[in-house]
Amino acid sequence: MNMTRKLLIMLLCCFSSFISVKADSDKGDNKPAPETKTVVIKPIKTPSTRPNTPSHVYIECTYTEGYMEFVLPEGIESVQVTLTEGDFELIDFATIENPVIILPSLSGVYDLVCTTPDGREFGAEIYF
Repeated sequence: MNMTRKLLIMLLCCFSSFISVKADSDKGDNKPAPETKTVVIKPIKTPSTRPNTPSHVYIECTYTEGYMEFVLPEGIESVQVTLTEGDFELIDFATIENPVIILPSLSGVYDLVCTTPDGREFGAEIYF
């Protein structure tokens, strides 16, 4: 009887600690997590009369409220990132070692242009 009672007390203690941890994790304002989006930033074509093949080089950008993270292709070690919308302009740099850019609070549609050190430009529209 004594052993059964000890076992029951141990199980109740374990269960009660699990309940309190679960209750603590549910606290908060229950806001949904911001949606993470991914965009492929393609080369901006310059006008030319010469036919050319499509580029297979692109930059991938994952973004959400507060930050942008870039995946740079082979051969591109850094880009200047320009984000514009009307009079707003944000200029920053992303590198292979530091691919994240911290953003202020944004909403709306923005033009995103990434410029490589050799002058190639990649562009896309992003939506916050």
